[in-house]
Amino acid sequence: MNEGTSPQGWFERLSLGVLGLCVVGSMSLGVSGISPKITLPQRADAPVMVEADMPEAASLSAQAEAHVLYLPEADRRHAERLHEAFETMGYRLDAVSEGSAEVPRVFLSAVPHDLNGLNDIQMRKEVFLRILLPLVLAVNEEIAADRERLLDLQARRNEGLPLTASERAWLASIAERYGVQNASIPVLLRRVDEIPPSLALAQAVEESGWGTSRFAREGNALFGQVTWKEENGLEPLGGGVRIRAFDDLMTAVRGYAHNLNTHRAYNDFRRMRAAMRSKDQPLDGYALAGTLLAYSERGEDYITNLRSIMRSNDLRAYEMASLGSTLVAGDMVAGM
Repeated sequence: MNEGTSPQGWFERLSLGVLGLCVVGSMSLGVSGISPKITLPQRADAPVMVEADMPEAASLSAQAEAHVLYLPEADRRHAERLHEAFETMGYRLDAVSEGSAEVPRVFLSAVPHDLNGLNDIQMRKEVFLRILLPLVLAVNEEIAADRERLLDLQARRNEGLPLTASERAWLASIAERYGVQNASIPVLLRRVDEIPPSLALAQAVEESGWGTSRFAREGNALFGQVTWKEENGLEPLGGGVRIRAFDDLMTAVRGYAHNLNTHRAYNDFRRMRAAMRSKDQPLDGYALAGTLLAYSERGEDYITNLRSIMRSNDLRAYEMASLGSTLVAGDMVAGM
């Protein structure tokens, strides 16, 4: 699809994409092979997310069922029609929050550039949440697969069974990815864990202005990651610290999750999450938000605002949301 594709042409292609013809293209949301190292900030008390080179991530489970809706420059001005497409395919947030529907495997590579132009504020919010929620769940799915494998290896070791050569190689690889020395499984389990959807959604809302900020539109920057590499970032108007740009939204969500799971500024976040796991409690994004004092220079005010966003938009209702396992029926969007 080229820049001259009309809105009608985009939705014709959307119909084909939901039929599964965009599956090959979904590989563009995969990993780029960048080495799994983390660049720590020059200031130990950095109040914002720091740059982290993207680690090689596990493939999305059910990759063949993933749909990617491409929004090149000429087609990033149709937020209302995207809302209509979501409605047509039966993707409704109220059903998801009630637990009566799963989230479809539809992953957008970018937010519509005219999102801020939607006069219906509620529609604008719903479009953004419906774009982001599948991405957050997909990244959590990747992390959960790695965590499950770690738990299996830990059980093997506890039984006194040796690991195979391939298992040792995988363990060394994930330890490098998460910055854990000696491939300690207990330490890895504290880091290789999911991010509560309510927290990820609230932070994306806060940091990107519901997906309408210049950084979100021009660099898929949803979470306020900063960079000291000029070629990787966007400069704020008036100058200042550059904001890390990403090739697509999936990569941005992966970077956000990896940062919370690895940076020393978020030790308290990982400690509280591990305590919840040890008590067999569900992960509580509202409570975990209280550990992110270092995320913003606003400190407590930032946490207060995150929690207000969670409450006013009932984001905690999505904590138990899950991705669907089947293809979206093509006739659901036929004729758009």
